[in-house]
Amino acid sequence: MFRLKEDVLDKALLRRTKETRAADMELPPRIVQIKPVRLHPVEEDFYSALYTQTKSSFNDYVDSGTLLNNYAHIFDLLIRMRQSVDHPYLVVHSKKNTESRARQASSAPAVANGSTECDLCHEPPTDRVVSTCCGSAYCRSCVMEYMATSSTMAAESNITCPSCQQAFTVDLQGCCEVIEDDSTLTVSAPKAGDCASNDMPSLKELPHVATGSILRRINLSEFATSSKIEALTRELVLMRQTSPGSKAIVFSQFVNMLDLIRWRVHSDPYLEGLGLGIRALHGGMNVKARDAVLKDFREDNNVRVLLMSLKAGGVALNLTCANHIYLMDPWWNPFAEMQAIDRTHRIGQYRPIRAIRFIAMETVEERILQLQEKKRLIFDGTVGRDAGSLKMLTVDDMKSLFA
Repeated sequence: MFRLKEDVLDKALLRRTKETRAADMELPPRIVQIKPVRLHPVEEDFYSALYTQTKSSFNDYVDSGTLLNNYAHIFDLLIRMRQSVDHPYLVVHSKKNTESRARQASSAPAVANGSTECDLCHEPPTDRVVSTCCGSAYCRSCVMEYMATSSTMAAESNITCPSCQQAFTVDLQGCCEVIEDDSTLTVSAPKAGDCASNDMPSLKELPHVATGSILRRINLSEFATSSKIEALTRELVLMRQTSPGSKAIVFSQFVNMLDLIRWRVHSDPYLEGLGLGIRALHGGMNVKARDAVLKDFREDNNVRVLLMSLKAGGVALNLTCANHIYLMDPWWNPFAEMQAIDRTHRIGQYRPIRAIRFIAMETVEERILQLQEKKRLIFDGTVGRDAGSLKMLTVDDMKSLFA
């Protein structure tokens, strides 16, 4: 098969891209802009402390020669660093940290199995799969990325479970879906958010807020925004003022970040008064709820913004009704982001596409941009043959991120 691929198929490959066939497709221009975001001093301090801690742990693995055996922990450190520049709440009020504080307060033993969050990205699982060694839940894409990277660093039989550190076994053919129905709407919001004041909006007014959402773990009456959320709101206000008929899609890898954005808009009377009707779509929603959200976004003129998780919205969607794209956090796989942008840039789109990528200055996100460019050059240089390298982190990649 390798000989057939290399000696026959690669020589007969005729590659077609949007750029080379632009005249035939007659698509409008697609403008992708990087917008640097300067973190607030409080956020900078939080990120610096976390970065110092994680870099120290990473260097310890390098010095002891155990880097290849601790990929799951390193992946977790990178996730935490990326979350901290989106909003410190994502780290401080993560479900894992909240449960840990509760156990310390009650001196209760930890419960290791039966998790409802992906133990790799700490988000509600998309296309949920469960390990057969300990019952921990994962996103299908996270597992495939983890196994692909781990297999390049160690023998396949030595891949360990990120949760229990035993031999990792998972059934990728089966799918254990987490169905989220309308019952999630009846769960009461935190008491502080309900009784803060008469002007405080209710969490119950937001549809499809999962029972495990970060909004149910924070004091909403003392909610603090973040630099990235404020940068996004400024762009949304500008869109409404300069192009009232436009619609926007906001992508993030972290569903909890999308919930924080929803609350920021929902709790601000000025933003609500601009007609920024918002809907959210993520992997934990059932088919009926997803279809209803997409229908509202396509057909309801009062719905102007769709918040979408990168994993749930990157493929198999046609959203040409939108022409503004906002990406809140970069991923090391550059084509995951381009696929998300291309949900709007396809046949049937007649308006120019404007995509903005928010990048926190002087953080790991700037190094992720450099890593993306490196992977894109490798992919283009091999005419698409090295697609697998886009999805994995090599040892050199990780060292560059912790430089």
